Amino acid sequence: SRIYAFKVPSGEPELLTPGALTDGAFFPSVSGDGNRVVFISNDPLLVTSDQSQVFLIERPANTIRILSTDVNGNPGNGLSTRASISHDGKWAVFPSKATNLKGAEIPAGSPDLFHIFLLNIETGEHKLVSANSNGTLGNGDSFASELSEDGNEVVFYTEANNLIAT
Repeated sequence: SRIYAFKVPSGEPELLTPGALTDGAFFPSVSGDGNRVVFISNDPLLVTSDQSQVFLIERPANTIRILSTDVNGNPGNGLSTRASISHDGKWAVFPSKATNLKGAEIPAGSPDLFHIFLLNIETGEHKLVSANSNGTLGNGDSFASELSEDGNEVVFYTEANNLIAT
């Protein structure tokens, strides 16, 4: 599968991902001006990991870079999925099982769960969203994250029952 942009006024599709992808690109989300698109892929043309990662397409040049990275720029050590980008294109949010994302490392020995991460696309810093205000990780999987238009709110669903600190 490939990611296309359909130009409504002209009615013409534009291929955004390389045509040579063999494992595909999935779940695109586009910024308000159309200049940034996030998607997931585990295609060997894009990443050496066998785990799907989050990528960003910068338009109009259609350059692609990985977003779900550790402090050294390496791919996250767990599956990431279904990213969503803010209207202004500055933020992305996504569920991941990675424990080593830059700025939001999960302690060793923690349960193998999907957590929600908010990414500042400009700095590459991740913030763990699916934790309570005391920093305690959610005790259940979290999925289906979305950003408000201004990037100030993240909504998601979770199986965790400990996100409200007592």
